[in-house]
Amino acid sequence: MLIFGSVVYILNATTSRQALDARTMTNLRKILNENDVDGYFMGYANTTKVIIYWDPKTNTIKRAHHCFVDEFETRVSPHQRHTAGALLLAEAPGGHYDPIPPPPDEIRFQISSFDIQTSPFPADEMHSFQISIPPKGRRFYIQVGDDQEYHIPFIDRVYVDSPWFNELPPSARRNMWIAAINDEEPIMGTSFIDYLHHLQDPVEICQATLILARRTSHTSTNFQELRSQFDQMRPVISHLASFPTKRPTKYTNIGECLKSAERSCWKEALYAQYDKNAEANLFTKPIPVQTLPTDTKILRSIINPNVKSTDVPGMWQFITRHCANGSAMIRGIDFQESYSALASSVRMTVANVAAENMTLAIIDVKNAFQNTMLPDGQRHHLSLPPYYIAWFRRKYPTVTIEEAPDGRYCIQTVNAIQGTKPAGRQWNDVLTTVLTTLKFQRNHIDHRVFLFISEDGKRKMILCISTDDFLCAFSHQPLYDELCVNLKNFFEITTKTGPVLHYLNLCIIQFKDSISIDQTEHIQTKIISDWFQDDGDPLRTTDTPFCTDNEFERDLAEALPANDAELADLSKQYCGDYRTHMGKFGHIKEWTRPDLGYALTRLGSFSVAPTDVSFQALKRIARYLATHPHTPFFYPRNVSIDDTNMIRHEYDQGLFEEIPVLNHLESFQDAGLARDLVDRRSMAAQFHFLFGVATDWKISKQLATAAHSTDAELPSMFTAVKSTLVLRAFMMHLGYGPPKPTRHHEDNQPSQY
Repeated sequence: MLIFGSVVYILNATTSRQALDARTMTNLRKILNENDVDGYFMGYANTTKVIIYWDPKTNTIKRAHHCFVDEFETRVSPHQRHTAGALLLAEAPGGHYDPIPPPPDEIRFQISSFDIQTSPFPADEMHSFQISIPPKGRRFYIQVGDDQEYHIPFIDRVYVDSPWFNELPPSARRNMWIAAINDEEPIMGTSFIDYLHHLQDPVEICQATLILARRTSHTSTNFQELRSQFDQMRPVISHLASFPTKRPTKYTNIGECLKSAERSCWKEALYAQYDKNAEANLFTKPIPVQTLPTDTKILRSIINPNVKSTDVPGMWQFITRHCANGSAMIRGIDFQESYSALASSVRMTVANVAAENMTLAIIDVKNAFQNTMLPDGQRHHLSLPPYYIAWFRRKYPTVTIEEAPDGRYCIQTVNAIQGTKPAGRQWNDVLTTVLTTLKFQRNHIDHRVFLFISEDGKRKMILCISTDDFLCAFSHQPLYDELCVNLKNFFEITTKTGPVLHYLNLCIIQFKDSISIDQTEHIQTKIISDWFQDDGDPLRTTDTPFCTDNEFERDLAEALPANDAELADLSKQYCGDYRTHMGKFGHIKEWTRPDLGYALTRLGSFSVAPTDVSFQALKRIARYLATHPHTPFFYPRNVSIDDTNMIRHEYDQGLFEEIPVLNHLESFQDAGLARDLVDRRSMAAQFHFLFGVATDWKISKQLATAAHSTDAELPSMFTAVKSTLVLRAFMMHLGYGPPKPTRHHEDNQPSQY
């Protein structure tokens, strides 16, 4: 670490920059000339490669990269004001950098102009306390914050359950600076919490010395005022915050966040997002709106706030995602095709990967849309997000922002950004071009699936892509390694390998004899937690997601739609909007929970006009998921497509039926006549099996009322055959060749002729 106040020489000349190379032994003092601009070291910028220095000529704080910091010359100015007791090494002869040490009599000392303090607090204001450190796994029940002005953590509150509540006097439980703990001087609340976890013993309670000081306003010297300016240029409240007792409140918009008690954390989350945008060269500097042509369209900046847990218990990450409000997109006008991986494509791929004993891994492209640089005619203008000008002036203090008389500014995109209409298509074009260059073939059924097969046919790789998340299946490890190396030439990526993978919100586990997929964690954390609080009351279980007795069917058919006031009360009673719950349930139904298909299809008829009974039916689904959260699909490994499987259905204890099915694609379809008492339309279902495990399904209400059971079965069979044609073509692209005829299992005899 460099000494605060050291002289900084900005190396403008080429010879000076070459002398800065670590491989040279050149004494920089011999080549510094009058053209080199000097200032005084204030600290580091984002990394240790960039420093911040004070330029006394302009009295401004600047950034520098090519520079030389002379730690042996720390005078502030030729007319420095001496401070008693501050002695620093002032200068050394040129031989100081030579291998032979200089004689001791050639080193002189002189008085420096700035204060040296071992602690920012006067000794008479600090108080020591012996505190208990509970064993690992136990919480501290304290709330810690960061002082924005002095960059020092402080104790904001000590709760009654904390072991420190009886060890600290009442005056030391709130608003106290943390000077040190066991001679460690934390500079942020996160580092203090991390050090507390470091002190915890696995089983025993240990002791520590905590030094606190009352938070007061300190009188600063001139140099301390400059240091305060530097401190205020960087985030001092992190977007990582400690809330030991509960999860921070999650808000729906950034306006509510900036009015909350955690507004400092949200502000720094904004700054962190803007720093990320700057690394991707996403936006220009603020532009006055009046300087743009009058017909320029300015899109609204959208900030999506979120709170995520971290690996540290009680620590939460505040996230603000910046995108544009490009309005709704219309198929055929703004886009022709959708390029998000289909659930059935992922399941079909996993089934084939398991059968061929291949390996799965994850690749994630960082800042996917921002990898597309836009020409001038395709750039967009966005409204200014919160605190953007304050962040910009802190990030680029030497860049001048043109004054806007009316105070209205906007920013222009340099690269693509999520939320604009062309962004998805532009990213897709870039990615398709890259993968085609790497000799991948795009699936003509699902354009988000790519296949690579070596010339000898022995090496194979499959990619399932959802925007910037790649699910990679490979037969040989070098294929995956080579892909990662090639993609790094175009994008910044992260990778994930191992037996347990998380793709989108799927949990994929690779066993020796199978590969399983499930959404258990997603169901428990994102769905069940909204319905049931951990209040100790036992949860009433249910064995089916939908009640099919005659009384309930009659109540469902005869219930009247809720009016606005009743709908608001029902939404509050059942923990959310009806359509929001339907969307959450429908998502997991499409991926891993076909057992919800019938219930959601029936209840989908009430999305426009919910009733009290339909809300009750939704809660039954929630209770069913709470008691049956884990229902994974297991796809077997090392199986031949020419073998057979047994599907076993146990319809009563000790009573079951077994049906032999081929490992080839097999279809089962059925329809129930007039299941809905309101419109008497039939319910139809179709399932496709591969290697004896379901890979594709559809449960829906038929469009017209059937006259008889055969009239209901035939449309169901027709829909299943159409799906079969698509799935057979998908399998052919995966390298299986022309598959054998697909058998359709049908229980209605007239439909078979």
